[in-house]
Amino acid sequence: MSLSRLASQAGIAEARSSAARNASSPTGGAAGPLAGTFPTDERFALLTKFIPTETITLFLAVVSAIDAIAKIGRNGGSTSLPSISPWAAYWVFAALTPLIVLGLARIAYKDELRRLNAPAAAPPFRPPSFEMLAAFLAFLIWALAVPGMAENAVWQIVASVGAVIVSTFLNLVEGFFK
Repeated sequence: MSLSRLASQAGIAEARSSAARNASSPTGGAAGPLAGTFPTDERFALLTKFIPTETITLFLAVVSAIDAIAKIGRNGGSTSLPSISPWAAYWVFAALTPLIVLGLARIAYKDELRRLNAPAAAPPFRPPSFEMLAAFLAFLIWALAVPGMAENAVWQIVASVGAVIVSTFLNLVEGFFK
């Protein structure tokens, strides 16, 4: 299970327990028009199914490290590490994501041949073109929602709207390529 899904489930559980507390409050849960509802962030969960867990894990670690290095510099600390923009990491990981999908598919293909004791005349490896493109597009949108990436409200809106559009599109066309 990916870190994103675990975080999303933890947020949903917290929101549910908060909604339950509101419902049992003296006001009878009438705290407003959204009382008892909770955000599911389903659009981002639909995106993460296309992105390799390795990409998500490494990207989160790199962005966290970049943020920690920047905080040291802002607090007057001295570090010999170079200052790196989160956007540089964004584009590097965007380029690496399809390559990671390709590498994982190649490893799975080799493992399957080994497991089946396939003869030398086994069918050739076919790169997973749709999965590579889907992972690339999903990463471009998902990564914008990572804290520390899009602090600007405009980019947060782009990430939210993009997540709805891209996740819907990828989930609709996925069946044609399976």
